[in-house]
Amino acid sequence: MSGFCDASPCPTEESIPATYDNPFRLDTPDNCLWIEGYEEYVSYAGSLGLTNITLGSGSTTVARYKRLNNRTIHFYVILTLGTGFSITAGVVLNFPVAQFTFAACAPIAAGVIDVSTANHLPCVVDQSFSTTQLQIYSERSDLADATFRAFSSAGNAPIAWAAGDQIWVGGIYECVGGL
Repeated sequence: MSGFCDASPCPTEESIPATYDNPFRLDTPDNCLWIEGYEEYVSYAGSLGLTNITLGSGSTTVARYKRLNNRTIHFYVILTLGTGFSITAGVVLNFPVAQFTFAACAPIAAGVIDVSTANHLPCVVDQSFSTTQLQIYSERSDLADATFRAFSSAGNAPIAWAAGDQIWVGGIYECVGGL
C-alpha cells in the first residue's frame, strides 16, 4: 500500500504526498490520509421551504448536506423552536437535492427532542410525498393501531411543544443525476 493510511497511527514507512485533492483529507494528529466524501458540508437552511411550521422568534435552523459520491447525498436538519412558534400538521421540508425517485427506501430518520423532559421521540418520515420534499409525522405508540399523527402545537402531538424543543431529520439518499 503506498500513499494511503488504513491504520492509526500511520506506519512510519508510509509517505504523505505534498499535495492532494478532494476527496482525501489529512488527519493532522496522526498524519493519515483518509477519504472524507465528495465535498464539504454546505448549508441549505435558506432553501428548506418549511411548510406547516413557523419557528418563531429566537429559533435556530441548521440544515447541511454533502455529496458522498456523484449521486449519494448525506443531509441533516435541526429545527429549534422559538417563542411564538406554530405547528399545524406534518412538517414538510425540502431535500437539498431532488431524490432519484419518490417512495424510495433510503435510510432517513427523524425525531423530536422535548427539552423540558429530555425525552427523545422517534418520528415517521414520508419520502413518498414527492421527489423534492419529505414530510415528518409522529408515531403515537399509546394508540392501539399505532396511528401516524400529524404534528400539532394546539393538540400536543406528539409532545407538549415549547420554545427550545427540536425536530431532527437526516439520512442518506440517492439524488437525481450526477454533477
